[in-house]
Amino acid sequence: MNPTTSLAPWPLVGREKELESFRDALRKRRNYAFVVEGPAGVGKSRLADACRHHAEQSGWSGRRATATEAASFLPLGALAAVLPTAVGDLDQIMDTLAAGHERLLLHVDDLHHLDHTSLVLLTRLVDQEIAHLIGTVRDEAPFNAPLAALVGHPSTACISLAALSAAETLDLLGQGLGAPVSRSAHRSLHASSGGNPLYLRELVRAALSDQTLIFDREVWTLATQRVSPTPRLSDTITQRLAVTDPQEQEVLQLLALCGPLPYQSLVPWVEARTLTRLDLTGLVQTTLRSGERELGLAHPLYGDVLRSQIPPLRQRSLYLAQIRRLEDSADTSGLAPLRRASWQLAATGTADPDLLLHAAELARAAHDYSEVTRLLAAVPATDHSARTRLLQGEAHWQLGQWREAETSLAASQRLSAPGDEHLTSVLTRVWNLASAGQLTSALNVVETARPEVREERYRRVLRVNDGVLRVFAGEPSAGLALLRDLEPDASTAPDLGTWVQGALFRSEALVLIGEPLRASALSSEAYRSHLQVADRGLAPHPANHRMVLGFAMAEQGELAEAARLGESAFDEMAAYDVPPSRIWAAVHLGRAYWLAGRVATARQLYAEAVFLARKYHQVQPLRLAIGYLAACAAVLGDAEAAEETLKSLRSAKGLMTGEEQLGPAWLLVARGRTAQAQEVLGEAAASARACGQQASEGLLLTDVARLGGASDVRERLEFLADLLGTPLSRARAQLAEGLAERSPERLGRAAEALGRLGAYLLAAEAAFQSAAHYRGEGRAASAKEAAERAAAFVTHVQGARTPGLMGASQTLTPREWEIALLAVSGHTSRRIADLLGLSVRTVDNHLQHIYTKTGTSSRIQLAEALDPAAGTAGTRGFPHD
Repeated sequence: MNPTTSLAPWPLVGREKELESFRDALRKRRNYAFVVEGPAGVGKSRLADACRHHAEQSGWSGRRATATEAASFLPLGALAAVLPTAVGDLDQIMDTLAAGHERLLLHVDDLHHLDHTSLVLLTRLVDQEIAHLIGTVRDEAPFNAPLAALVGHPSTACISLAALSAAETLDLLGQGLGAPVSRSAHRSLHASSGGNPLYLRELVRAALSDQTLIFDREVWTLATQRVSPTPRLSDTITQRLAVTDPQEQEVLQLLALCGPLPYQSLVPWVEARTLTRLDLTGLVQTTLRSGERELGLAHPLYGDVLRSQIPPLRQRSLYLAQIRRLEDSADTSGLAPLRRASWQLAATGTADPDLLLHAAELARAAHDYSEVTRLLAAVPATDHSARTRLLQGEAHWQLGQWREAETSLAASQRLSAPGDEHLTSVLTRVWNLASAGQLTSALNVVETARPEVREERYRRVLRVNDGVLRVFAGEPSAGLALLRDLEPDASTAPDLGTWVQGALFRSEALVLIGEPLRASALSSEAYRSHLQVADRGLAPHPANHRMVLGFAMAEQGELAEAARLGESAFDEMAAYDVPPSRIWAAVHLGRAYWLAGRVATARQLYAEAVFLARKYHQVQPLRLAIGYLAACAAVLGDAEAAEETLKSLRSAKGLMTGEEQLGPAWLLVARGRTAQAQEVLGEAAASARACGQQASEGLLLTDVARLGGASDVRERLEFLADLLGTPLSRARAQLAEGLAERSPERLGRAAEALGRLGAYLLAAEAAFQSAAHYRGEGRAASAKEAAERAAAFVTHVQGARTPGLMGASQTLTPREWEIALLAVSGHTSRRIADLLGLSVRTVDNHLQHIYTKTGTSSRIQLAEALDPAAGTAGTRGFPHD
């Protein structure tokens, strides 16, 4: 990782196709003019610069000019720098340029500012093929006749640049910052910049300056949800907005404060030509929401800049005027109370408590928890009720503010009478405490409330809650017994929040005990049922069901579909800013990528999960995220980062018990201590087995097999394959069988099975070991075929470095293999002897046997022999201790 704290010029990301089309046309002399169109800041000049630079490297004489409004009043004024010294009439200029022996390319920025004479000259140069032209023009600029003639000329190729896509923004941020960017930071920066490279750069510059964009050892992440524009960017946007008249300015200010607004609400007091002009200039945009047209600002930063420039009294006046319009319009839409309360609060700092509560309920239905807390914070202490405190506490919980949530929920529990609301207060309080790792306190809350619950329907709700806590604590079988009578449909549940938690954890438990097919069916049905409930009340976001469905799909072996579902759930929860759910989504999605062998992607997700879990005090997912993050770092050869990460690891029972030990185990592997790694993994698998978590046990035992213990775990993996019956469990058993028997044919079949599932790292290891055994048997053709298959799988594993990928590993005994890894890690024979409790002579004797078996004579040659990608991806030995 090489993060930078000072930005170099942005790489040319997302414009590669356009640059290649220019290169092709220049080579074939197919087009004589290229005009790059697009709004301000999308990189028109940068693309034009890159085109000119390529032409100059190819022997062209490039000359650059920039047109300005000031120069537009002087004929040929902007082109003076690129024309012959003795400027005469146009014919003389044309003759002089045509007589030159150089291949001429003219680069002119902002063609729309050129005077008529300059445009006519450029058109004639292109028409007579005297010079190539690269020009830029803003798409919102008015086209006069000469400019239209140039742009529409048969020899002119127009390149329209749009904003960067989300993927292009992510690529640009990673290259510009020199290290990966978290999903949260990427989403926020892409949304704020609108994909405009200029705006994006200035936002990143501002965030680096005020340290809201920080490098958390693994990824760049934002300490806040929003970033502010730099003064330079504010000035640029202010100039962009300065072309408006007073009424247009008022509409823009109103949209900045209150927008987006229904189009029809503006029609009674705004002239039609005003709205039309704002639309034509690209300052506003129309969208459809529930079948109704809404008008909003065309770019999110326009609102930031406008709000900063509106004086407080002017803001108050605009808010109050819009409230009056809302009242006069008799708006019956569901959002009217929320809009009115928000505007009233912004204008006066207060609002009617009943209106605030109603608005908070609407914000809650939209999962806008930040707005819920803002609205309810304005309710006077004397007007708070059990309901307001419950809403407030649940919002704090969903925002990861567990201490604030505990205060509000305890108050709600005290204020509420026995019944639905009281029980919901108790259970929400329990979930908040459990999420923060306060499991003992959570159980105490339940036991204290239990004597108060007398009705059977409420006792049933408590049983569901007890089942959720059992699963959460790492006892899936016991939890499932309590969740067995959960209502099949959300609409019939007495408490929707409890039903959703029960449905989520029932599916999680089924995956853990090895029934992912049942879990998939139940998650899919729970998702559909949840969406059909009109009033979702105090319940987690429906996307949580898709997250668990992805978990189940991954355990079945449908890894591509698991990643797709996980990405969808993660994005949806990120959009609603629900940190606890987003953390678990990152953990589950990271696990899918780990199983697929896409270790670098998994590492980025786990790094983000660790950052968020620490920030929001989510103890349970933190345990898993730390273990997996260290494992990813170690497998990618970054042992130092893995070791640093593991300093804060705490082992405990919970979801995926034992999997947190992947980090310590793979760090031992990276240090060359595979025997110790097998012991750690074996103990972790035993812990998972004791908890009834066959999914975790199978994953951990597979790693034991990969590290040389296949004979020890083969029978258990075969038993799990028969018990679970999933394609992934069967493929793992095949791998262990092939490794234990050293059979190249069985390893080849395992590689094919794993490759079909998308488990590319395991598939590559199986294929590499198959090739090694074929070579040992002298079957060169079969070895070559297996090696080629392995090389294809390796392209998916993002630089992973594991013993199974090292071609000579299966010719060595476990002890020889351990000594070989330590040797290529840079250890002396004395150090190896000390680590393994052997004599130096014994170590040297083992090394001689290793050299003989691998056909090498030195540690350098041994490292090359053990490298998985010799001949495909270069030499990658393990790092030094």
